[in-house]
Amino acid sequence: MRILSISRGLETSPHAGGEYISATRITRALAERGHDVTLLAPGTADTQPPFEGADVRTVTPCRRSHLPFRMWRTLRAAGDLDEFDAIVAHGGEGFCFAAARRFRGGKPLVTFVHTPKLKRAALLHSRWLAYQQYTAAWADRVVCLSQYQATRVSETYAIDAARVDVIGAGVAPNFFDVPERPLPNGSGRDEPLQLLIVGDQSHAKGFDLVLETLARLRSRMPLQAQVVGSSDDPLANAHTAELTRRLGLQDVVRFHGQIPHEAMTEHYRRSDVFLQPSRRETFGLAVLEAMATGLPCVVLRRGSVPEVVGDAALVVEDECPEQLADAVLSLQDPVRRRALGQQARRQAAGFGHWSEAAGRLHEILGEVTRKAPSGARLTPATAGRSPPAR
Repeated sequence: MRILSISRGLETSPHAGGEYISATRITRALAERGHDVTLLAPGTADTQPPFEGADVRTVTPCRRSHLPFRMWRTLRAAGDLDEFDAIVAHGGEGFCFAAARRFRGGKPLVTFVHTPKLKRAALLHSRWLAYQQYTAAWADRVVCLSQYQATRVSETYAIDAARVDVIGAGVAPNFFDVPERPLPNGSGRDEPLQLLIVGDQSHAKGFDLVLETLARLRSRMPLQAQVVGSSDDPLANAHTAELTRRLGLQDVVRFHGQIPHEAMTEHYRRSDVFLQPSRRETFGLAVLEAMATGLPCVVLRRGSVPEVVGDAALVVEDECPEQLADAVLSLQDPVRRRALGQQARRQAAGFGHWSEAAGRLHEILGEVTRKAPSGARLTPATAGRSPPAR
């Protein structure tokens, strides 16, 4: 099958998060299944393909406020759509193809919704919300990585649940290859506990909770915290620097910024505990990868995280630094850390590799190309059929 895959970014993009990583990995897995895949993403003429054999067409990046112009450039960069049998879009990037599907018939369209915006956030993200909702409404099928995500999409965008599919996520094999951490010769309590935090330093990721938790822990145990990831929001970065200074954590926290995704296994290998008290998480790819390496995790009961971790992590109920600190303290014993890490690795193994998620997407693409061939007009998935106001 000839597939056009459209994403807001690649695994190698600056500030790449779970959406960009999953988009790249699923596209790669589709190509490995024998599909002829073209990847359309922001970049320049010298943008490096994210995997061998990738056909990458680039769209010159532009500001989100210029969405109509950006969508026009996306359609132009796609070229002759007769080259493709189906289109896979991530987020609102498929808007122009959804419009074509509605008004004049077009290629079968499957769209991922990675982060359904909350209705209460519509005033801040009204245009992006509208484009993403419109794309989901006029796509043949909507795809999510978790059941929590699928429920939110159906409720937030008023989409028929029968058109929303859950394919799950996967883990690259090299994460499972991280060896089990050796037990120390002594009690291990004199060595600083190595904490790992992965993600941007935003309120949604609970980074203020991370710093408040570290401030409570430093007087109760020796520790070091490694932070991987960065934010593209200067205000968030300034707030992080100020809170770190105010809490006196400069000697406890080390910021590594954004690093290549394939280098993450080394950080997981060197760590003792993974801490991620995200307030909003529509999947939690970093948590799943940490579990795959056998790293015990401390998380909040928010979003899809409980669905991902099951009973293989310490799940804190409230957004309370004291409760988070107590959970970390309970993992001082290396024997308990190893036991929880082994349980975490078994839980992660249940998700499998990205090839399995791509296999489920392959089945969905086969269904939509049989039921809604190219050129067919589509009935919308919602009652709201109007295109978003500019």
